[in-house]
Amino acid sequence: MSSRPKSGVQQVITLAARVAALCAAVALLGKSDTSALTLAGFEIDADNPNASDALFAGSATDWAENGSSAAEGVFLLGTSGSPDFLGCYGSDISVNPAVAGTAGLICDGSSDSRFDGNGGDTVVEPEENIVSPGGKQIDDIWNIKQGGVTPKDDFSQAYYLFRNSDSSCDADTEPNNRFLVLSGHRGDNEGDAFWGFELSQVPPTRFNDVVSNSGATFDLDFNRTPGDLLVSFTLVGGGTNPLLEVFAWNGTTFAPAPSLCGGTQGDSLLRTNASNDIQAPPWNVPVCDPTATNGSNSCRVVNQNGTPPAQPGDNLIAPRDFNEAIVDLGAFVSGNVCFNSLLFTSRSAHPLETADLKDVAGAYVNTCPPPAAPPAAPPPAAPPPDAPPAAPPPGIPPGFPPVALPPTGARPSSAGATWLLVGVILGTAGVLGVVRSRRH
Repeated sequence: MSSRPKSGVQQVITLAARVAALCAAVALLGKSDTSALTLAGFEIDADNPNASDALFAGSATDWAENGSSAAEGVFLLGTSGSPDFLGCYGSDISVNPAVAGTAGLICDGSSDSRFDGNGGDTVVEPEENIVSPGGKQIDDIWNIKQGGVTPKDDFSQAYYLFRNSDSSCDADTEPNNRFLVLSGHRGDNEGDAFWGFELSQVPPTRFNDVVSNSGATFDLDFNRTPGDLLVSFTLVGGGTNPLLEVFAWNGTTFAPAPSLCGGTQGDSLLRTNASNDIQAPPWNVPVCDPTATNGSNSCRVVNQNGTPPAQPGDNLIAPRDFNEAIVDLGAFVSGNVCFNSLLFTSRSAHPLETADLKDVAGAYVNTCPPPAAPPAAPPPAAPPPDAPPAAPPPGIPPGFPPVALPPTGARPSSAGATWLLVGVILGTAGVLGVVRSRRH
């Protein structure tokens, strides 16, 4: 059956509908580029042009508290939460107990002379762990010692949060999928950045020396297991299009992790403040680049309110100095794989096999799936019904205790004999009473 040609009015309506749909699509695209994205209940919004959005909770969980929002920040300034991290660039920081999940902070020292304690610095936080001579990401042993790295490779702090939420990778809407949120600061944005977060099922030997920033010289000896992950952040060309990659250890090297989510990374995402300053968190963070509140191209600390030890009003972090990502772990690992250590590294270039490692720090984590809830206890059994009272033997008046008759050949007890005698007397009295009444 052939269709009739549309009238002029119908054509106009169709065209208008198509234009409206196109405008809506463009508006949605623009919105996704300029507004916070919430994944697994966490805001990934480092690229938001509003300076106060990048680390501060708005409509969902974020790294820092925002007094104007009911949403929660992962970390609190001070020690009112637990656990706490003391003296990180002069700030005491603790984990907000109201936040769902397990969170932690990696506080790493700075290679800049402003923090080494040798020049009357306000804040002393020297670099304690670097890889030197520069090893490769896939090496089995890394040589660790005190030292310094180039400013663009020098990170100061990293944050992490492990939590369960719902992933688009599965059909249900249950919050039973594992997510790892990662972020960090570097002091200098003059150059490309290559970061790696290595997740191991078995921590490397002497990993505790990395975690404690002991300043010792030692060999970090890996115990890698197939399925260990490497989450890689790459910022090149100004960081406009940050690249998030996930690699898995195959027994020999880190290879791209096979996707368990239809060939995608699931609800994973990486963002950075590619072209705009962002507001510093309540705690102190090193910054070594010019910002709108301080034009100096030298290292210093900043914080949310620009209060000492920051210079008055110095409260912004320069572009490309802050990166954050959320990793949908279920898109890359099966549910029974869990990790126990997190190693944060920077490297000189993208290739894992040839690029030199620079800065390194670490923390113990626990991404094991939560144990299954125990089965509900069965209801208690109903008590058995009470047995009915035994009927008294014939001839015993109601209200009197039954007579315990002795076994054959045995003599009755004195109590039993007494009650038997009482019964006989009463029975006889009753019979005599009846006879007497008939006579009258």
